[in-house]
Amino acid sequence: IALSLVGSELCIRDRPAPTARDGERPRGARFAGAYEADEPRRPAAPPPEALRAAARAAAQLTALRAAQDGGGAYVLLCEATGWPSAWLPPLAAELERSGLAADVSLLLWELATLPPPALAEAAVALDAAGRAGDCSALLRQASARRRPEVAEVALALCHDGRRDLATVLLTALLRARTIQEAAEVVEPDRHTLTALLLDAAEAVSVQQRHAVARMLEAAD
Repeated sequence: IALSLVGSELCIRDRPAPTARDGERPRGARFAGAYEADEPRRPAAPPPEALRAAARAAAQLTALRAAQDGGGAYVLLCEATGWPSAWLPPLAAELERSGLAADVSLLLWELATLPPPALAEAAVALDAAGRAGDCSALLRQASARRRPEVAEVALALCHDGRRDLATVLLTALLRARTIQEAAEVVEPDRHTLTALLLDAAEAVSVQQRHAVARMLEAAD
C-alpha cells in the first residue's frame, strides 16, 4: 500500500516522498500503522501476584503428580482456567520449569472449553506474553467447537484488536472442516467474518481462497 501511494505521488508531482529525520517517524494518515506493524510485540511483565499464584499451583501440582492423584491435578488445572487471563502465561511457564509440560497441554485443552469471550482473552494473553505456540495450540483446539462459537471467538478477537489471531483461528477451522462447513462460520456477522475467512483461506492456499469465495457467493 505504501509503495502504491508513493508511486502515485511521483506521477503527480515528480518528487520523492517525505522522509523522517533520524529517530523520527513520518506522521499523518498516510503512514498510519506502517511502522507499528514492523515492531514486534514486547511481552508484558507478569503481575507479581500472578507469579506467586503460579509458583503455588506448580508446587501443588507437583505434589499431586508425585502422589499419582490425577483427579486432584485435573481439578487444580480446571480451577486455574478461571484465573485472570494475565495470570495464565506465568502459570504455563512455571509448569514447564517444574517439569510439568504435559500439564500445560492439559491446561490449554481446558482453556479451549471456556466461553468464547474468555477464550479469546486467554489467547490474547498468551500471545502478548510471548507464548505464541501456546496461543496457536489453543486456537487450533478452539476451532473444533460449534461454528457459532468459533464465530464468537473470532469476533471477540477482532474486538480486542487481534484480527491476526482471528485469522489463525479460522485457518485452523479451514484445515479441519470441509469448505461448506467452514463457510457457515460467517453467518453471525457476514461483513466481518467473510473478510476474515477469505484471509484465512489465502493463508492455506490461493486455490483454497478461490474455493471459499465461490462457496460464499453461492450461499448469498
